[in-house]
Amino acid sequence: MTKYINSEWLKHKRTFYMKLIFIMPAVCILTALFLMGTTYVQSAGYNWWYMLFLPFTFTFIGAEMIHREKRYSFHGMFTLVEDKKKLWYAKVATGTIVLIKTSAIFCILVLLCSLLGAQIDIISVIVATVLLILTFAWQIPFFMYFTLKSNMFLSVIVSVFCNFGFACFCSVNSFWWIPFAIPAKLMCFAIGVLPNGLAIPQEELLNNTEVIASTVGIGVGVGVIMYVVATMFTAKLFVNQE
Repeated sequence: MTKYINSEWLKHKRTFYMKLIFIMPAVCILTALFLMGTTYVQSAGYNWWYMLFLPFTFTFIGAEMIHREKRYSFHGMFTLVEDKKKLWYAKVATGTIVLIKTSAIFCILVLLCSLLGAQIDIISVIVATVLLILTFAWQIPFFMYFTLKSNMFLSVIVSVFCNFGFACFCSVNSFWWIPFAIPAKLMCFAIGVLPNGLAIPQEELLNNTEVIASTVGIGVGVGVIMYVVATMFTAKLFVNQE
C-alpha cells in the first residue's frame, strides 16, 4: 500500500495545486493580520481557516487530483492492478496527507503569531488543529468521488458552501451534529471563539466541562466513523464504475 501512496504523491507533488498546501495558510494569516491587526490575528485566522480556507484547500487539491487522473482514464491502471480498491485508498490517503500538512503549516503560523501577542494558548492551538483534521477528513473521499461523478468546480463550490453555511447557521444550535457543522462547533470549545468571531466567556467554558467533553467525543467519533465508512463505500463505487 505504501508504494501506491508514494506513487500518488510523486504524480502530483510538483503541480501548482500542491503548492496551495503552503500558500493558503499564509494567505489566511496575512488576511487576518491585515483586517484584524495583531490583537485578533489568531482568532480571526482560525475562524476564516475552518470556514473557508481549509475546505477550499483540501477540496480543490483533491478535486484536481481526480480531475487530472480522470482526463487520462486513470492511465490504464485498472487493467494493471489486481486489487483496484488500493488505487482509491491511495488517493484518499494522499488527500489525507494534504489535509494534515496544510493544517500543520497553519498551526505553526498561528503559533508564530503569538509573538505578536498571544490570544490563544499553545495547547489550544494544537488541540484545535488535531480536531479539525479528525472532523474534516471524511470530506476527502466524499468530495473526491463527487468530483469523479461531476466536475472539479462544482465540487469546490459545494464544499465551501456547505462548510461555510452549516458553520454559520448550525454549529451554535441543536443541529451542530450535522457533519459539516461539527468542526465549527468543536472550535467554539478549542479556541473559545464563536463562528461570528465573538469570544466565549471563560467562565462559561469552565462551567460546562462535562458538556464540552461529551460534545467533543461525539464530534470526533462521528468524524472518524464517517471517514472510514466514506472511504470504504466510495472505494466500492470506484471499482464498480468500470
